[in-house]
Amino acid sequence: MKRKLIPTIILCFLLTTIMGTSASYSKNINALFYDVKVNYNGNNLNFKSSPFIYNGYVYAPVNDIAPQTGFTYTWNNETKTMNLYASQNSANTQNLRAELDRKNLEIANLKMKLSQYNLYTSISNNNSSSNNSRSSDSLDDLEDILEDKFDKHRNDGETLEFDTYELSKSSNDISLKMYGDFDKDYSKWRNRDTSDFKDFVEDICERIADDYDEDINVRVYDDDKDQIEKYTYDTDDERLYSGSSSNNDTDLDDIEDELEDDYDSVTNDGHTLKFKNYSLRQLSNDDIEIKIYTDFDRTSSYWENRDKEDFRDFIEKVCKKVSREYDEDMDITVYDDDNSKMAEYDYDENDNDLNKQSEY
Repeated sequence: MKRKLIPTIILCFLLTTIMGTSASYSKNINALFYDVKVNYNGNNLNFKSSPFIYNGYVYAPVNDIAPQTGFTYTWNNETKTMNLYASQNSANTQNLRAELDRKNLEIANLKMKLSQYNLYTSISNNNSSSNNSRSSDSLDDLEDILEDKFDKHRNDGETLEFDTYELSKSSNDISLKMYGDFDKDYSKWRNRDTSDFKDFVEDICERIADDYDEDINVRVYDDDKDQIEKYTYDTDDERLYSGSSSNNDTDLDDIEDELEDDYDSVTNDGHTLKFKNYSLRQLSNDDIEIKIYTDFDRTSSYWENRDKEDFRDFIEKVCKKVSREYDEDMDITVYDDDNSKMAEYDYDENDNDLNKQSEY
């Protein structure tokens, strides 16, 4: 601005005085006075002698312009020379204005980024809230669907009615509670065709599995809210497993045999951990005690270097297998080949949750 302004003012001076270093002369001119206004940085300049228009140019006295634009001047009458000087205050003012403009631009950019961030945060929160709402609403909607579609089951000439379904979701499973409109001692329940009823429950689980890829724990209650039956639906096998809570028909010895056949080993961190046998018994508080005897020593590298989370997942599968037949909490102890304790856990049947007590 400073380099541009000085030549302009000098030009005004030359045109106004019609003087220079050449020989002096005078000339009569016809000038137009239209109340000409001159602005500097948006501010109107004041003149002692009014600016005028001559031959298409605007002429304004440099004597009035200089002090209002941050310049000082001197006049040498002998040489008819005017000298203009930019004052220090003017340079500082220009620098400050340039810095102010830069800061204002930075502030504008920061405000824009803040606005974008607030918009992004708002959208993210709304999406999260919407997703949580949809998850909860889906369970509620699914309950309504089940109560409409599976409110009655025709079984061996009798109708079993279910007026309420309750669904809840844990970290790993879906819990389904079915409330019947009958008593567990009624003949239509006691004399039901268990296979047909199991198919009915399996249809319900398949409908739930359409929306949730999780295993499903089913509990059937009578009108007094007494539990009368239980099932587990395995989404991987697409199969319903039954286990009666009112009458434990499956002997613990049979479950031991099944565990020794189906859970005799587990691959962990590239190594195979083998199990010799399982021992199950029901305690006085109705909990199920599970003792697992391994085929290795607890000081072996296989055990010391195991993936602990993977091993706990294996123990949890064992507990779920037992819970299909017994609706009870479980106490689990793992022994090595010298019958020394290696690990202890407990399993909460209601929450389907395995908790570590100790690991050696």
